[in-house]
Amino acid sequence: MRAGMSGVLAIAALAGCAPPIDYDSANDAERAAYLEAASQGVYDGIRSTLLKGRGGVYMKMGERSYDVGRRRIDIRVNVKFREEQPAFNNLMHSSSVLKDICPKQYLDTPMERNDVKIYIRYAMEGGGTMLAIMLSPKDCAPYAGA
Repeated sequence: MRAGMSGVLAIAALAGCAPPIDYDSANDAERAAYLEAASQGVYDGIRSTLLKGRGGVYMKMGERSYDVGRRRIDIRVNVKFREEQPAFNNLMHSSSVLKDICPKQYLDTPMERNDVKIYIRYAMEGGGTMLAIMLSPKDCAPYAGA
């Protein structure tokens, strides 16, 4: 099922998906433009690697939003299973995902330096959550140097 995590891992373009900005000195319009571009880049990166039937798992991009005041991007991925939901191993835990992506794709990027948080939720039919991760300086700090 590790291949299923590629949707989460496809955010490598974080640093390059929006023009550089000093969030603290930017006005609200500049912040909104930055988060719009950044959220679209992350969204497109995830979409490009979603499972579409492989292993009986279907993933489709859901909503994308951002909040200028909270410095937060929210992305939802809708997950559907062809049959009964499979049992996932520990690769599906947020700590395993964060350990892999924080040092490679979030830490020491403009997103981290501007304290922009990225919340990605893999939502199952019926409202459950298969996986939810938050990329933020606080959540990624334990994985620095990993």
